[in-house]
Amino acid sequence: MPEQRDRDTVGPAPVFKREQHGETLIVVPLGHSMQFAAGQVEFQTKDVLESFDELGIKNVVVDLRSVSLLDSIVIGSIVAFAKSALKRGGQAILCNVSAGVQDTLNTVRLDKLMAQCATREEALATTQ
Repeated sequence: MPEQRDRDTVGPAPVFKREQHGETLIVVPLGHSMQFAAGQVEFQTKDVLESFDELGIKNVVVDLRSVSLLDSIVIGSIVAFAKSALKRGGQAILCNVSAGVQDTLNTVRLDKLMAQCATREEALATTQ
């Protein structure tokens, strides 16, 4: 079983839930930016990006199970996570994408930057 480490971002309300599985970081956005205080998404995005170096992360899996819509600020965070993984020679994968969110991903062409898997388990297997 892979090493698992839960790490929620500090702050009044977490924007992203994180779990580490070896060199892979699973990031679960917990809502859209309108649900959080101004600047909170950006602050916590920076915190997640810093954890790539701190934890020796190579791959990122963004699990969208808790999101029913994506706005530009959260999309920007997801793009930053993907670019960070790709810059390290790793993989960037989306999983648990609802039909409504899929339409948004297609519109902003995020599906061209990141691979997609149906489940978290499938995404983790892809990073092995």
